[in-house]
Amino acid sequence: MAVEVVATVFTVLLCLFAFIGNTSIIALFFKVRTLQTVSNTLVTCLAVIDVGIASSYPIQCLVDLKKLSDNPECIAFMCIIMCLSVAHTYFTLALSIERYITISKPLKCCTIITERRCYIAIAIISVVSLVIGILPVMMPLFGNTESLETDCRLATVFINGYTAWVFANWVMPLPAIIFLYIRVFILVKRHVKRIQASEAASHLGAQNSGFKLKREAKTALLLLFMVAYFIVVRIPFILVVAVTDPSESVMAYIITHFFAYSTSAVSPFIFGFGNKDYRKHFLSILKIK
Repeated sequence: MAVEVVATVFTVLLCLFAFIGNTSIIALFFKVRTLQTVSNTLVTCLAVIDVGIASSYPIQCLVDLKKLSDNPECIAFMCIIMCLSVAHTYFTLALSIERYITISKPLKCCTIITERRCYIAIAIISVVSLVIGILPVMMPLFGNTESLETDCRLATVFINGYTAWVFANWVMPLPAIIFLYIRVFILVKRHVKRIQASEAASHLGAQNSGFKLKREAKTALLLLFMVAYFIVVRIPFILVVAVTDPSESVMAYIITHFFAYSTSAVSPFIFGFGNKDYRKHFLSILKIK
């Protein structure tokens, strides 16, 4: 009974924050024309993915509580989760690359990061994630249908090789993402020092440029913390899947799943509302001065 109460509380909290945050980001993007930039297009794609992840969390809780055991749709559900989680990781990587190019090549970024290339990147990420996710459906050898009679979780539904491959797609981009945000932070700090030391620039111009770059530095640091959070919440889940017995670790699965899924609730407040323009338009809609 206590386990079910914990699962219910986690479900309500996660879904509430995830739906409010992500649907607000999506609505603002389509409502406010000035927000329809390449960077915000990627943020909106990430928000759409996060809505899908949050929507699947109640089902995941039922799976963890073994309310959906012996269900032939189990593999299909797990495939959807794999697809969404991989897409989330690669869209985060795409955002990191966009930020790095924008800061490191400010004069050329508009020609490097074009709308056409953005849509190509979105298409590639979508196709790659879809292929990775639906492999067990297309090729039954990746699934383990015999386990459905007793359990419906990742560790038992898929063969170990496929599970390890999915985990690799979760983890491999993370060092690159961390490296890019560290580079962004360092570049911004260097630019701020150069502007402050420049005697040629006017005092007002230097002050304005320095303020903008300091804001970029804070944003880069915030995003770096977000990536660190991804690592902190995903590694325990991977370890639980790898070393624990699914039949004896219900609470461990519920807790680690909650934190792994919680990235869908945290992302919009970092990637979206961490943007001053998003905050301004959101507050204006709420009529908060």
